[in-house]
Amino acid sequence: MHIICLQGRSNSGKTTTIGMLYDQLLQNGFTVVEGGPARQGANFTAILKGKDLLLGITSYGDMDVQIQSRLEKFYDVNCSLAICACRGTGKTVDTVRDFPRCTHKFIGKNVETNQHNFFAANTHDAEVLFNMIG
Repeated sequence: MHIICLQGRSNSGKTTTIGMLYDQLLQNGFTVVEGGPARQGANFTAILKGKDLLLGITSYGDMDVQIQSRLEKFYDVNCSLAICACRGTGKTVDTVRDFPRCTHKFIGKNVETNQHNFFAANTHDAEVLFNMIG
């Protein structure tokens, strides 16, 4: 399994960005196998299927145990790709980096304080993630 991790500080828009990516995947032919967001802006975990790709996606990223359990689930159901979030440093980063039998790539979250720019930064980051999926 390959892990793409959106890395950023607390309240930087990681959950919103991963939610935008989720919507973009559905708009581009992916279907929900399991899970999904309960409401806009809330943390979620889902498994999606695209052409030849089983993808795990989760916006939980503030606690290492949350990340660990979701990556384990994605690995156990044979996802070839996992999208997750983590903080900038510490145990959450270590959890992704040290997850066994997987490769990983960290993508830095663009941070904006202006509300208009915040939306633009999240949209841009979701597009970057989407393009990495291929």
